[in-house]
Amino acid sequence: MLDNIDNLLDDAIALHEERKFFLASVKYLNILEQDASHADTNHNFGLLKVELGLKEEALIFLQTAINTNPNVLQYWVTFINTLTNVGRFDDAGSVLEQAHLFGHKDKTLNHLRHNLDLAQRKYETLIKPNQLDASKTMNAEANYESSVKAEQKTSMSCQANSYVQYSDKSQTNILDTMKLDKALKLAKRKVIDGLSEEAKKIYQDILVKFPKNKRAMDGLKGLAGVVIDSDKMPKVQDPPQGQQQSIIDLYSRGQLERSLQQASILLKQFPNSSFLYNINGAAYQGLDQLDAAVEAYKKAISIIRKHRLWETFLVRKLDFSWSEVHDVAEQLEHIKSEKLIDKLDQLLNYPKFDPHGDPIPSKKGVFKLQERISIFEMGINEEGIIMGVSLDNRDFLDHLTKLKISIGTKVKVIEQIKFDQSMKIEFDSKIEHVSKEIAENILIKIN
Repeated sequence: MLDNIDNLLDDAIALHEERKFFLASVKYLNILEQDASHADTNHNFGLLKVELGLKEEALIFLQTAINTNPNVLQYWVTFINTLTNVGRFDDAGSVLEQAHLFGHKDKTLNHLRHNLDLAQRKYETLIKPNQLDASKTMNAEANYESSVKAEQKTSMSCQANSYVQYSDKSQTNILDTMKLDKALKLAKRKVIDGLSEEAKKIYQDILVKFPKNKRAMDGLKGLAGVVIDSDKMPKVQDPPQGQQQSIIDLYSRGQLERSLQQASILLKQFPNSSFLYNINGAAYQGLDQLDAAVEAYKKAISIIRKHRLWETFLVRKLDFSWSEVHDVAEQLEHIKSEKLIDKLDQLLNYPKFDPHGDPIPSKKGVFKLQERISIFEMGINEEGIIMGVSLDNRDFLDHLTKLKISIGTKVKVIEQIKFDQSMKIEFDSKIEHVSKEIAENILIKIN
């Protein structure tokens, strides 16, 4: 399969270089059907769409490339430039900060920051003064677009010619963008995730620069004797936030068929995503395809029901902590037996809420909602009972467990600190100082 993908990618790149965009697109899509997260393909296909003027459509592929391999600086450059080109300045700034967090300190990023600030100033100068005159606004927007294109022409041209470099894995070494210790940890994580070829490449890169590194040599030896079936590894349930937002944006702009197309591509990678089925349901409904809408909604509800029932079972019957259950439930929800899920529901006496306080749909799709506010929204001396959390993050839940905070805990707000908006709360006869972020993500029912 890998050889086939490499051959297809070589063909796609050759066609891309010859500007045979349609034929190149077919090749890129053939690869994505086999491996929807293939980094080089997503990056190159995104570049192709940028060249065709389909910049908004390009973003979902460029985001995927970064999500798959955040260590390639060029992926970040292309994504930031494209966000800037479409006027999403805040998003471009956020991605720049993310690039720094991933260890990219290249002067190229400083140049991108300069271009971003310049583009934003020009946009404000050209458009804002003319908002009262529609014809002037249109002219200003056209002037802005042309000025940005002129300034980024060289940069985008370099990008268009750089995809060959980034598709040839022999051209880059992971230690060019990452410290040795981080690279070793990444390789280990790739092994756990079932990505043995990627792990092998990282270990090989390390040994190029550090031929006697024992951890890398041991890692390669381990890979030689281990066969990992990626199909049996647990899979992430939903697409990354950036990909979700791209589909939401298409839907919000009324581009329902395009949102369906993008969701269909992602469903091959995330077949148990309730988000994708929900957005499909809404899109089908907007297109008056009601039967298809109902079917999509049913699938979304079924996934949510199974997941939350398994979480409840793990906590109630097997003494799992609420921070442990999500990943295990994602594996169990792949079991397709409806009879098993019905029996599970019966065994648990038809619970209405899961261990995180989220409602569990019944078999008919009916679920109970309850009014909840965050601790951060409570007033001083106000009391309530913890009913759930809005952040399903293991580190966050582990922290709450250490504090002995769980569903049903009675809390009282003692004080809010003006400096950082952190809060002092009282529970179980003790007072705890919690950050604003923690307070915002603990949901309570007022007494």
